[in-house]
Amino acid sequence: MKMPLKLILISFLTISSTGFTQGDWQDNYPKIDFSKLLDMAESTLGEDAKECENICYNYYGLFDMKYKVEFRYMDSISSENTVKKKFIDNWMKTYQSSAKNEMFLREILFTYKGTNYWFLVQEPTLPYYAEELDKGDAVFLYLLFVGTFVVDNEIEYVFVANDFEKK
Repeated sequence: MKMPLKLILISFLTISSTGFTQGDWQDNYPKIDFSKLLDMAESTLGEDAKECENICYNYYGLFDMKYKVEFRYMDSISSENTVKKKFIDNWMKTYQSSAKNEMFLREILFTYKGTNYWFLVQEPTLPYYAEELDKGDAVFLYLLFVGTFVVDNEIEYVFVANDFEKK
């Protein structure tokens, strides 16, 4: 049975366009130095968001602060701390679909210029960190800034790692 040329062409174009769009998501994450990203994240906060007597959550809400940032992998995994867990749960309920509620459950330790940072990582990517990286490896993280929380006037910037790339 012969397939009509028109059907073959439509099938080819569908497969081709799907393949091209799936591979380009990383282009939405421009490379940036982490200290500059922290400065940008801080500039999103109003003065009233920086001071808090108890615990305050500040959600960024937009999804345009996505960057590719270099760190060192420190081979340490932890469950989220309680305050960050509540922050992420509320963020997911507000800005993501309920099907993704369990997307960010654990953090991985990274270092940047001698300072340690814990970043929440997408659960499906978690096993690949241990499989592909050794402690101290340089890695690019594809980070999304989601907001801050303030505890006793100390600001914690919350980023999630959507994926990584070994340098």
